[in-house]
Amino acid sequence: LGSKVTYAVLCLYLFGDLSIYAVTIPKSLTALVCPHQLGATPGVLGQEDWPCSNFQGSDSPGYLRGLTSRTVYRSFVVALGLVQLPFMFQTVQKTLFIQVLSICYRWSAFFIMAGICVHQMLGPGAQGNDWRHFTRQRDYSGLMQLFGVTIYSFMCHHSLPSLLNPVMARVPKQSLSFAKIAKPVATALTCCLLVYLLLNTIVTLRFMPREIEDVITLNFQNFRPHFVSVFLELFPVCTLGASFPIIACTLRNNLQTLMLMAYPPRQGARRDSGVKLVEEVVLPLVVLALPLVVAFCTENVEMLVGLTGSYGGCAIEFVIPTLLVIQARKRLKQHEQTSGGAFATPRVSLGVLGHKFFVNLVLVWSAACLVLVTLNHLEPQHTR
Repeated sequence: LGSKVTYAVLCLYLFGDLSIYAVTIPKSLTALVCPHQLGATPGVLGQEDWPCSNFQGSDSPGYLRGLTSRTVYRSFVVALGLVQLPFMFQTVQKTLFIQVLSICYRWSAFFIMAGICVHQMLGPGAQGNDWRHFTRQRDYSGLMQLFGVTIYSFMCHHSLPSLLNPVMARVPKQSLSFAKIAKPVATALTCCLLVYLLLNTIVTLRFMPREIEDVITLNFQNFRPHFVSVFLELFPVCTLGASFPIIACTLRNNLQTLMLMAYPPRQGARRDSGVKLVEEVVLPLVVLALPLVVAFCTENVEMLVGLTGSYGGCAIEFVIPTLLVIQARKRLKQHEQTSGGAFATPRVSLGVLGHKFFVNLVLVWSAACLVLVTLNHLEPQHTR
């Protein structure tokens, strides 16, 4: 039962992940085709649909002059599905070239956005808001949403093996300690935290709260020179677009595993053709179709990130690992009683974290946060 629940939670989280990607990519492309006018953002005007100014000129064909942002957005959702469809039926992995290119793109976009904000606040003809008094602006309505967004931002569990494997390979088992394992993980998470704090602080100083978009690169769609704004708007398209088929394949494989666990094949029996059809055709199509349906229904990236992080992210990052620790300690205690305390491999000392108080604290804290987040989602939401 525990394994089935774990795979089900993983599938829900990956589905939320794909839904976020399926909204963010078309939304960024729509900003290129149908940008807002200078000084106007959806948050300011309360608009969800606006005319495409790029096709309003007299030289544009008549059938394009009536285009609106919502029509363009949904067209890009369909285009995303058509582009990703061939990848759903094969195994996709990130190559070294794609990883290096993605890292360079991410860091370039980060420094460009930070540089633009600082220049607009402090440079000649500064056009930023009165950033020296930003501490007077208080809005606690998004505090509970912050919980889910923060968890989603730090969902680095898939990167932990690349950090731990080199340490585990180089350090002899006899001298392995919690401090040696925790150091690379703590360093990586601290660097992530500093990057998030730096970018969020600079953006908060530069823009008024109602002006900040749920996809931060959209705040720079009217920046000049134009090639810089295009570079930033294509950032989520390129990086998330490269990750979309990989996450989709992961979700498909997890769903196949969940099906095998729920309906295990009989030993020696031939594989049913219907099951084969479901695994090889139906599942890939479902994995692609469901996020696209979500993208058709909403463009609210902030809500999707909050929901995915609050529930799927919290379960994967806190609840499931804590339950595994509790079960592992029970089995370890049983082994100590039956073997007289003898172990084939030396134990790693956890220091204070080895106390059961910290395990219970994580569970209580997770449950409290889930309750508060659920109550927040059930309250009527006010538009900006």
